Amino acid sequence: MPEQKEFRKEFEKLLILPLSKEDVEKALLDLEALFNFYKIFKTSGSGSNVEVQWIYKPSVISSKKLVLKTSARKIRDDTILIEGSSDDLDFTINCKILQVFYAVHANIKAECRGASRDICDKFLVPIMNELREYIVKFSREKPVEEKPAPSAEKPKPAMPPLAEAAPPKPPSTPVLVATEEKIDIQKLYDEFTLAIAIMKAELITTITLKPIWSIHSINEIIDSNAKKIQEYKLSILTLKTLDGKAEVFLFIKPPGIPVGFKGRIEGVEYRGSGRDFEKITVLLYDAEMQARLWGLKELP
Repeated sequence: MPEQKEFRKEFEKLLILPLSKEDVEKALLDLEALFNFYKIFKTSGSGSNVEVQWIYKPSVISSKKLVLKTSARKIRDDTILIEGSSDDLDFTINCKILQVFYAVHANIKAECRGASRDICDKFLVPIMNELREYIVKFSREKPVEEKPAPSAEKPKPAMPPLAEAAPPKPPSTPVLVATEEKIDIQKLYDEFTLAIAIMKAELITTITLKPIWSIHSINEIIDSNAKKIQEYKLSILTLKTLDGKAEVFLFIKPPGIPVGFKGRIEGVEYRGSGRDFEKITVLLYDAEMQARLWGLKELP
């Protein structure tokens, strides 16, 4: 008879993995590989539906064999749900996976209900502690697809005869093109150089971004200050959370075009091109941000 599962425990962990989103999803959906990675489990079945055997030891002198029926499925484009149940233990592991540039952020939230006070800790703590190692190992050991042998090179068709050269055109009136001073973004990735640049900059405007904001909010700041931005050789938009856990610098050249960014979010450093900036907003859009637009008369 199943025991009453009155003890509840929650766990949460953020994994930052140098992998693709698809690699992480495959690792989490393959429950046979996942549970076999841990020496404390034995499995039967394969793929996303696996029966897991685990010896639970309430004390040094007693033990109990538990059989959990587990399953994994994709419930949204960015979320995988792993579930398991037995007479003494039920658990769910919710994995939200986001691709951020060349890394994946996997936010893992686990919830457990057990018949004894320590059963959730003994079951889930080893899984959470070594989950990153498992995903990386799974990705490295995945089979490599064999590429088909290259086909024989086809003979190149003969070049058509050259047409007669047209008579030379009279020289046209030269057109003067305004040259733009080259911006060395690599210099701005240096924290000391960036700090000096901000100290010398002139404040153009200050705006508070309320949740839920988006890349369109950033574009509105740039567009509404387009004339002012053209007065400077470089503009810098700073975004900072009120608790200081996230700070991002977006570099904008005079036509109002972002050319690069750098920042730090929850202790992790990011940098990239102006086109990549939108990808990082998914980590910030639900936080209130203090936005300041600065203008530089001289490049650092």
